[in-house]
Amino acid sequence: MLNDNLGNPRLRMAVRLALTGGSLAATFGVANAQTAPAAASDASLQEVVVTGSRISVPNQVSISPVTFVSAMDIQQSGVTRVEDLLNQLPQVFAAQGANISKGATGTAEVDLRGLGSKRTLVLVNGLRLGPGDPRTGGSSDINMIPAEMIDSIEVLTGGASSTYGADAVGGVVNFKLNDHFEGVKIVADAGIYNHHNSNTSGVEDAVAAHGFQEAPSSVNTGAQKSLAFIAGINSEDGKGNATFYATYRNVAAVLEGKYSYSACTLNSGYATSNSGKFSCGGSSTGFPGRFATIGTGAPASNNTIGPNGSLIPYTAANAYNFGPVNFFQRPDERYTAGAFLHYDFNEHATVYASTMFMDDKSLAQIAASGAFFAKFAVNCANPFLSTQELATWCGGSTAGSTTNLFIGRRNVEGGGRVDDLEHTDWRVSLGVKGKIVEGWDYDASWQHSIVNLNESQQNYFSTAKSDNAFNVITGPALLPGGGPNPLAGQPECISKYNGTAPTCVPYNIFSLGQVTAAALGYLQVPGIQTGNINSTIVDVNITGDLGKYGVQLPTASSGLKVNFGAEWRDVTEVTNPDEEFQTGDLAGSGGDTPPTSGGIISREGFFEARLPLIDDHFLAQSLAFETGYRYSDYNLGFKTNTNLSGFRLGILESLSP
Repeated sequence: MLNDNLGNPRLRMAVRLALTGGSLAATFGVANAQTAPAAASDASLQEVVVTGSRISVPNQVSISPVTFVSAMDIQQSGVTRVEDLLNQLPQVFAAQGANISKGATGTAEVDLRGLGSKRTLVLVNGLRLGPGDPRTGGSSDINMIPAEMIDSIEVLTGGASSTYGADAVGGVVNFKLNDHFEGVKIVADAGIYNHHNSNTSGVEDAVAAHGFQEAPSSVNTGAQKSLAFIAGINSEDGKGNATFYATYRNVAAVLEGKYSYSACTLNSGYATSNSGKFSCGGSSTGFPGRFATIGTGAPASNNTIGPNGSLIPYTAANAYNFGPVNFFQRPDERYTAGAFLHYDFNEHATVYASTMFMDDKSLAQIAASGAFFAKFAVNCANPFLSTQELATWCGGSTAGSTTNLFIGRRNVEGGGRVDDLEHTDWRVSLGVKGKIVEGWDYDASWQHSIVNLNESQQNYFSTAKSDNAFNVITGPALLPGGGPNPLAGQPECISKYNGTAPTCVPYNIFSLGQVTAAALGYLQVPGIQTGNINSTIVDVNITGDLGKYGVQLPTASSGLKVNFGAEWRDVTEVTNPDEEFQTGDLAGSGGDTPPTSGGIISREGFFEARLPLIDDHFLAQSLAFETGYRYSDYNLGFKTNTNLSGFRLGILESLSP
């Protein structure tokens, strides 16, 4: 994870600016930049809704543990990525985020209690944040949430599936965004990681002993900058508010090779040959390559390439140091914008609406592609083969024979494998809430979200084209049709000569420094994938305070409260990988990626109840029974139900009767 473990504490470079209604406001001609005051001043306890229940209770109490993170906590932490803050909480497990490069989706997710991000529900102002990627399904992308707009974060680690459904088994994270701002606010931020490599754990010694590239003595990396604009206005009658925001964030990459403790990929355990310290490992698919005829019918050999096409026995010392090319922190550029509006017509109808937009681009980089120690048919008439290579791999034969050669060779010339990921998200919600009659309230909402994915994998070798590029001959004088061969006497792919692959360019890795730009242009092919995921949610719930109608125990100061309602969700997704993805032709991409399409519709009903048993008694400030039930009917042909029951006990601060 990208945090202070990368080096010294992060430098903010004295550019953390919050231009609000404070001392700097007058300089920019900004007046009254502040959070809108409450509609009325009330010294009594206010009833609030705590994440995990739709029932309002005093003092923010909950039957399940809730961690509260305030806007001040976020500001003091200096983070610009929300996942960096959440990952510091003990109940949050590492999930997709800026620190993931291998297997990155380009999103940021929350995983509570290690149950998986699909089992952690993310809310924005109490409403669901839709799925964030069409390839992963239900996980929300919290990149869409700008840190500058957060009023608070509530993290519920108890299961809340009876309240919200199966995606809340791990817990709930509710981001309360500022939807009541008045004035103008500008926040600018910049920072960089500074680190001095003085590691004394023995990793530096292992890197030097293996002959790998050592990390620099000092590094400044991972520069980031962000800018946020927030504006809000209240209606003249004080019953409504409109808050708008727009943000920009740009984060530079951090390579593992910049740090001494990650300048090589470590073997597990300690190396007895290195005084009990660390030792470096690596991949046998390396540079200038590993070539073996073991089990191919040719004389057994296991070599790498030396000067002038000579063969040198391959040993562990020739392993490829793949770790330093990976990103500790992915580069990222993000734009967000949105608005929150609400207006109180009367006590029976408060209308609210919001829209949120995000465009996020990120690059994930891992070690170079190439030939991953696969078996290739190499023509023994290949003019690139040296005398020693010909003798070792072909027994000296050149006439019309081939040898099955295992080749493990990295495309160091072309650079690391890069996954270019872009997510364009849009979310809109509409709702109305208010009082039905005394003691009964309602809240009805509709929301829709769309996520579009554009993915391009770059610098990957085509396995099929590699087969062609290794099968080379000296061009004959005549083409198969009898005409003159323009490549006569020159190295030529057999597939080009016979017309099966007219664009093939020979790939010469059998001598050092002979790979051409034309060969890379032929072998490196992009993989393109697009997709989208859409989510529509309709939710209606009603809350009743039956205590106002006498349903109350004599030992309690308040009565039974209930909440019930229904929710309808429709989620559809589609992915469209190109032929390279679908056939698994990209070397080192992980196999075939078929297209997908589908959806799920859920129809759910829920019920909650809270009955106070004891209030303001000795050793029991409050004791309440809480229960909940949810019924789910899915269009895929199955139904399920979940329930929750428990007691909440609040102990008196003083033990005096």
